[in-house]
Amino acid sequence: MADVAPGITVLIATYDRAAVLGQTLEALTRVERTGIDCSIVITDNNSTDNTDEVVNKYLTQLPLCYLREPRPGKSCALNKALRECALKEIVVFRDDDVTPARNWFREIVSSVKKWPGVGAPPKKKVLDKTKLIAISRGSRYNHATSGELVARAQSRRAAQRNVDPK
Repeated sequence: MADVAPGITVLIATYDRAAVLGQTLEALTRVERTGIDCSIVITDNNSTDNTDEVVNKYLTQLPLCYLREPRPGKSCALNKALRECALKEIVVFRDDDVTPARNWFREIVSSVKKWPGVGAPPKKKVLDKTKLIAISRGSRYNHATSGELVARAQSRRAAQRNVDPK
């Protein structure tokens, strides 16, 4: 029997960042998803811009769930998604301004398989000294594809739903 990849749920909280979120969703359409059961949950933290229109544009291109959370704060938005959505085996917390690599889902699955008893696989910080100023001033973050999870500090968290404490 073929090795079945664990499912992935991506949680993204957003507030009044329709343009940035649109870029992220467009990038997610290019992420390889073949053979990976995934869902993407966008929790709108009571935006006053056209966030809903941006999300609606991608409903046919991505496996999206769109929620609204009136209480302010990223934690309120993410907790609503955790409470109200069906979660897959891997839950990934993603900022609305991060561009994923094409192999992002594969790298997540690979890391979870590499460290099956770990609740949050380790991540590798990549700092390119020539781009530090751009990283600190930019509003978008591109992740490299080096064969391991790559992240800037605090930009991405991934966790397995059920971890056997053996």
